Amino acid sequence: MDKSIQHVTTALRQIGKNIALPFYYRKIDPGTVSKKSGDPACGDSPVTYADIATQILFTRERKKDVPDDPVFGEEYIPPFTTEEQAVIDALDITRPFDLSNEDARNFFKILKTIIESGKTLPKSATDDYRPLGHAETCIDPIDGTINFSKGLPKFSIQLSSLTNGCIEAAWIYRPIQDEMFRRIGNGPSEHVTFTSTEDGNVLERIEPITLQPSKPFSEMTVVYSHAHPNVLLDELTEAIYAPDGERLSLDAIVKRFGNTFKAVEGTDGYSYDHGRLFLGEVAAVCGPGTYSWDQFAQAFIAQKAGYRVGFIDGEDFLGKSGEIPFIHAPNGSAHVKQTGGVLYAHPENWEALNWELNGKHVAGFHEVARRKLPILRANASFLQTVVRP
Repeated sequence: MDKSIQHVTTALRQIGKNIALPFYYRKIDPGTVSKKSGDPACGDSPVTYADIATQILFTRERKKDVPDDPVFGEEYIPPFTTEEQAVIDALDITRPFDLSNEDARNFFKILKTIIESGKTLPKSATDDYRPLGHAETCIDPIDGTINFSKGLPKFSIQLSSLTNGCIEAAWIYRPIQDEMFRRIGNGPSEHVTFTSTEDGNVLERIEPITLQPSKPFSEMTVVYSHAHPNVLLDELTEAIYAPDGERLSLDAIVKRFGNTFKAVEGTDGYSYDHGRLFLGEVAAVCGPGTYSWDQFAQAFIAQKAGYRVGFIDGEDFLGKSGEIPFIHAPNGSAHVKQTGGVLYAHPENWEALNWELNGKHVAGFHEVARRKLPILRANASFLQTVVRP
């Protein structure tokens, strides 16, 4: 394996275990939760010290291998002074984060300044669209921040490496389980479990991720993601599921499918649940939003494993070699379909599932969306063409 790729695997695990988990286990004071600001679409979406720390430190590690390639992620990270960068460079990610250590205390001051500044959100999703045409790395430092902040174990770190508009590598790491899902280049999608030995070495057990057998609906557990408060997605969901104006909770949406599937679950840990898909614990995952950090890693891994990954109008999310058939912005905003939804499922029943989960409920959506969501006026017409099996 290429040294820079192995470095990603090693750094991702070290940051997850030694930096993120001490915050998760509440070993760091003061409290770790703030709210994002700067965009009403994000509502009360939380951001933690661990989100900011993970993104800063992974960026540092990635720049050691590809110093000229940008790293962008879900959180806003401001430029650092020379003195601040020296503090960041001094932090040892091979040791658990501990405020009794001077380097950790100095680094925590930087995190605190960022959190308290209120500038914890990238620029508006409508700004700075550009074609992909260079190398870059995309990270969601804590995917499942709501779970993380509540002490629930369904969260992960996910990232993808892109060159000239193609995803070339992807990783999803679940720190509590100490396991990783990854795909490097045209190689297989892999499930990696780690074991630390007494002499300080780390053993990797690698198994291929394979397509799980197709099941009838009555035997399926399906994950339907509506992760956290979001003004645009809340209104969009109501437009799809309640065109007459009633307000619906996720629980009410899930109950609509109660007689169709074995179970339908909501999630606050989107890529965590893709791990469940890869392990055969759930049969499908459907979620709104195609921000780069929300979809790129799991789409690239799922594709090689044999799953179909597509927008609800039937268009494939990726090309056969990981090509991204759309543009995205530096803040990760990826597509005019970004509020439309992406379904991961077995190719044999993808269309039937898409119709059951999405197509039956699109009636009336287009006009409601145009009326309620001006941002969609030019881009919502594709929802009229949901694939019908």
